[in-house]
Amino acid sequence: MTNAADYFGLAGRPIPEALPEWRGYFEGCKEGRLLIEECASCKHRQFYPRGQCIVCGDATHWLECSGLGSVYTFTTVRMTKAAPFDGIVPYHLAMIELDEGVRMNSALLAPGNLPIRIGMRVKVVFGELANSGVWAAAWEPQSAAAIFGKDAR
Repeated sequence: MTNAADYFGLAGRPIPEALPEWRGYFEGCKEGRLLIEECASCKHRQFYPRGQCIVCGDATHWLECSGLGSVYTFTTVRMTKAAPFDGIVPYHLAMIELDEGVRMNSALLAPGNLPIRIGMRVKVVFGELANSGVWAAAWEPQSAAAIFGKDAR
């Protein structure tokens, strides 16, 4: 998979249901903003959205993030029989560690066979999932230098 248009526009893909606790996240993506939850009391930050803090149980609010992070770990899917993803192999799935300290699982969009590495700097990209009205986030290298290991923070 080489670009965001191919990933987000993939026809026949599953579309996540906007459950109440996720609604703010999806609305943020549509507005080009990456949102995570932060606890009003203990300031714990978390993703995925739950509507309450997993540490102290208090209410959470949305915190806008920078949209920058690093690859914590990843895998490259080279073969699948799961339609429609069988048409875009190989593709990368990654756990991204946001600069705000939270980890998020997502697609990692990198052109061609360029090397992906742990610690590589990435930035968020947003797109509408298969013309469904639901917007989501994915990640791509922050710069060409990030791909080749010469990225500066």
